[in-house]
Amino acid sequence: MLTSLELIDWGQFGYPQIPEWLAHLQSPNQWIRNDSYSKLQSRILYGDASFQDIDLGFGAEQIFSSEILLLLAPCLIAHLREAQKEAYPYLLSFLGEAAGFVRLEHAQGIFLERASRLHEIIWGGLDEYLRILQRSNEHLAVTAGWLLCEYPEHFRHLYPIMLTTIKRLSEDKQRARLLWYVYRVIAQQEKMPEDFSRLLMQATEAEDYPISSVTAAICFVDRFRKNAPEQAINNVVQLVADIDAHRYDAGGLPPGYEYALIIMREEWG
Repeated sequence: MLTSLELIDWGQFGYPQIPEWLAHLQSPNQWIRNDSYSKLQSRILYGDASFQDIDLGFGAEQIFSSEILLLLAPCLIAHLREAQKEAYPYLLSFLGEAAGFVRLEHAQGIFLERASRLHEIIWGGLDEYLRILQRSNEHLAVTAGWLLCEYPEHFRHLYPIMLTTIKRLSEDKQRARLLWYVYRVIAQQEKMPEDFSRLLMQATEAEDYPISSVTAAICFVDRFRKNAPEQAINNVVQLVADIDAHRYDAGGLPPGYEYALIIMREEWG
């Protein structure tokens, strides 16, 4: 595993610890794994840019001041083939965030060119992402699905696999997560696929999946506003009322709830 990593002089970038940090992602100690990932994320992935800047579309100059990510990404993909499963969520999270940098609004010139190259390099791990999506536990599968949703340009081919995966998920929270990730890609399209609309309707009415039913309703209301199905509107109205009444803790809010709050304010006042 570390052989390919050690072929690169990471010290030239100021981070000779990279092989050690990656090795620690497999530690049985979660604190060690989290600490190592925090260092990889803040120092390598973000390049010392702030998360707030990145969220606003800035930070490309710090992130792509060197080609370190272009060299590291293939090592991480190889690591997915060889690492223990403890490392999977960290590797997928790193690669998924990095793949999304191509959409940094203020990236220009060499920084945009490097972001585009990185996007394509990460796409090269498709077989590994699909393996995890289709064969791993539900949390890992959904994380792989989130990474793949960073590739809307390939989504026509990925969509049937995503739809099948959503239907097989039994954990309500994980089903809601993937439903929302897929919807955010579909939201960029002119027309919603009929089979996805049917899936949303079934999810909206499914009492045995309360989180998914609310997230599906948010998708409908985000797409169709006041023309959304009545059940979807009712679900979103109830969600906002529950949030206002503090009936949710921070970790229990359904994916997409921020959109629900905005929509309700815009459409219903």
